[in-house]
Amino acid sequence: MGGVSSPQSDGMPHAHNPHAVEDRMIKGIEEIDILRERYRQVVEYMEWFLPAWEELSEDDRYVLDAFYNEDNEYGSGMADDVADYFGIERASAYRRKNRALAKLTTLLFGKP
Repeated sequence: MGGVSSPQSDGMPHAHNPHAVEDRMIKGIEEIDILRERYRQVVEYMEWFLPAWEELSEDDRYVLDAFYNEDNEYGSGMADDVADYFGIERASAYRRKNRALAKLTTLLFGKP
């Protein structure tokens, strides 16, 4: 974070800031504080989400992961993959997704 930086020689005059190192250190500490707060929020979220996720059946988790995984765009053929996996029609795959999502919502928030 702190240290002697090499001079930048670009021909333009520079204003001298005698507190530049301290300013950089303070900025680094502020960034660390922001990252710690984000990490705390993620841990809190996962403590809330994971028990509900683990309570779902393996099939429900597969369906929700197939439809909502960050690598997949909703409607990008995942319904066909789910339908093939379970040997059902595409419309049934969407109904299965809706049921799994309703179960997860109930587990997370209580009554639907």
